[in-house]
Amino acid sequence: MDDTTVIECAENETPITDVSFGRVYWDGLCLENALFRNCRFTQANFAETNFEGACFENCTFKNCSFTRGNLQSAEFLDCVFFDGDSGTGANFTYAHMQGARFKRCNLSTSSFRSTILFGALFEDCTAQGTNFENATFSNSVGGSSRLSNTDITLHKSNFDYADFQGLSFEGCKITDCSLRESQLRGCDFKNTDMTGTNISGAETDKANFEGTDLRAANVGGLQLSTLSNFRAMKISSDQQQVLLAGLNIQVFP
Repeated sequence: MDDTTVIECAENETPITDVSFGRVYWDGLCLENALFRNCRFTQANFAETNFEGACFENCTFKNCSFTRGNLQSAEFLDCVFFDGDSGTGANFTYAHMQGARFKRCNLSTSSFRSTILFGALFEDCTAQGTNFENATFSNSVGGSSRLSNTDITLHKSNFDYADFQGLSFEGCKITDCSLRESQLRGCDFKNTDMTGTNISGAETDKANFEGTDLRAANVGGLQLSTLSNFRAMKISSDQQQVLLAGLNIQVFP
């Protein structure tokens, strides 16, 4: 299928089904609201491609790059971005992904470096070893940082060994996820809902847990003394002993 046909299908909202694309270069193409089903992409270059509002269902991406692409409100359902042969995921570096939705996808080792992810959703995903260096989950009103708000939802997904260092999740939701041994150093979790999430073994030095809801979470190894703030943190009664032990405080019945 050539580029012209793909563009025509996108413009007419005609589904593109059961097509294998190899080494395509769609950099700069406008494919808004395109619909791909059961397609396979190999070494595809989507640099600066406009996929705003596009939907990918049950698609496979092998060694693909979405660098600087427009993926606002794009939806990925049951897609695989991890290539087992090379051990690499997709490259979303510098992509604009406001409102993007990933459901039941394998994103392991993918790169979201410097990616805009305000309002994005990751649900039932496998995303081990993902890199979110310098990504942003914030949206500024009128260009003022004082009027910015933060929004991203991570739910029932595996982010073990992922790198979130220094990012702000203030007021966001990270529920029933696994962030074991992930890099959370310097993160801001102020008023973040982290109920049911496993952060055992994660690096949390200088992270802010003020008002964070950690009830039913696995907090093994969390050292309160290394946090920048944990005032008004919410925990379950059975978590007291684990957390206070790090401060050499014994809890008795």
